[in-house]
Amino acid sequence: MSESSAASDPRSLELTVEKLRMRGYIGFWVVVLVGVVLTKANYTEAQLADSLLVQVFGYNNICVYFDFSPSNRVLPVLWAFTLVFLLTYIVAHWLQMRGEVDAKLLTPAVYRTLSGLKGFEAITLIVFTNIFAVSPHSPPDATLWIHTTPFFLLQFGMVSLAMSNTLHGIKSGYWRRLGLPDWFFTAAKVYCGLFALVVLF
Repeated sequence: MSESSAASDPRSLELTVEKLRMRGYIGFWVVVLVGVVLTKANYTEAQLADSLLVQVFGYNNICVYFDFSPSNRVLPVLWAFTLVFLLTYIVAHWLQMRGEVDAKLLTPAVYRTLSGLKGFEAITLIVFTNIFAVSPHSPPDATLWIHTTPFFLLQFGMVSLAMSNTLHGIKSGYWRRLGLPDWFFTAAKVYCGLFALVVLF
């Protein structure tokens, strides 16, 4: 929706896609930061080095800061707010793409591909909530996989997000309309490739 129409109609709601995405990212890093602070304040490095993740996978990932009390009691509330921002961003971005199809800026085929990717990304964000609901038990059992699988899925969701944003920015001409230089297009593609490799390996 344009700024002028939003201003003239008090019933309208103007959503800025980039602002919503930035708020979602900030919210996610607030969740991580609070988890790190709470975990390090209550557990020693030796205790973390002997976590269930280390016992099973041989190393800790960022999930270790979500697993222990009081983090697993505080972070779900922060994540709920973050999830609202991220899902609102995805819906707003989808509406933007729908408008670009109507304006002949985006082809229906690319729109369908992007819609599928956005749906996948939304699912990974929602499923990630499960890590706060199920804590892994020792010795390892099914709870470990129920807990860690959403984290792995979220990583693929973030790769999809980078790729779908890059595909949209290029194919819709959005980045051209923003006046971004040619090197930005190449850098975005390289970033997506490197990001995918890091997640896969």
